[in-house]
Amino acid sequence: TMVARAGEVVAQLQAQDKSVRLSALKQVKNEIIGNKFKKQAFLSAGALPMVLSMLRTVSEPDVLVQSIVTLGSFGYGTGAEAAVLVQSEGVTALVSALSSGNEQVVEACVRAL
Repeated sequence: TMVARAGEVVAQLQAQDKSVRLSALKQVKNEIIGNKFKKQAFLSAGALPMVLSMLRTVSEPDVLVQSIVTLGSFGYGTGAEAAVLVQSEGVTALVSALSSGNEQVVEACVRAL
């Protein structure tokens, strides 16, 4: 099923290997853009809390940027989709990331917000 497949990708977000985590983030982002059914499947599989956790705990700029872009993709669309990001404190995490000293991270935050 779509949720089971999403769950496999979400599990990769917890990998020790940074390249696996980064690849999984990109896959989540690419899968959910413009597809409300896949977006819901990834939400059901627990992707949003995992991506938020990465944003809050990771220091590598490339992973931060990809997690920010992925969060923006979760929030883009209808008011209900944006509400999911607000309710999960995603907006708060994005605003906090604005204070990053990395220009790419700040630019990604501005676009996501």
